[in-house]
Amino acid sequence: MSVLEKFLPQDTGWRFSGSRGGGLGAQTEGAELSVNLGLGTYYVTDPGGAAHGLPFANLEVGVGISLSLGVNIFGSLRSFPSSGVGSIYKHPRLTGPLEESNLRSGTYAAFTISKGTVGASGDLSVIFMGIPWLSSFDPSIVGSLLAANAVGVLAATTARFEIGLIAISGLRGKIF
Repeated sequence: MSVLEKFLPQDTGWRFSGSRGGGLGAQTEGAELSVNLGLGTYYVTDPGGAAHGLPFANLEVGVGISLSLGVNIFGSLRSFPSSGVGSIYKHPRLTGPLEESNLRSGTYAAFTISKGTVGASGDLSVIFMGIPWLSSFDPSIVGSLLAANAVGVLAATTARFEIGLIAISGLRGKIF
């Protein structure tokens, strides 16, 4: 391993294979500001092909443009189109292979871009997993992201009770 490789995220062979979940929130009309609570499961596949479900709960804050009724109800089923984009990468400080426990420990943070149509949206999320609890309270969030055990990208479809044009959101939660 070169000196540079000791400081770069490392490909693990793990991948997101889908997701499901739902939530409820409140938002403003037009130039949307939203706050949502959600529950669901991220699905990942390890390098050997075994599937793992990672149940989660989260609090999401977002901005965007939408036509809504002030309430945001959203959800996705396991059967909705969703998949990982590339591999899940591990933090270089982790020695040995990435384990499921590295993904479940601490908290997680995700940044999502959603492009909606009537009742549905395509979501692209960058998900940071295994953030140590103390780093979770970093108000700049940069420390949290740098401390994460792993990071991956998930593309998914979500059904929404709104007409969302585009939104960017960040969320914090716990994988159980």
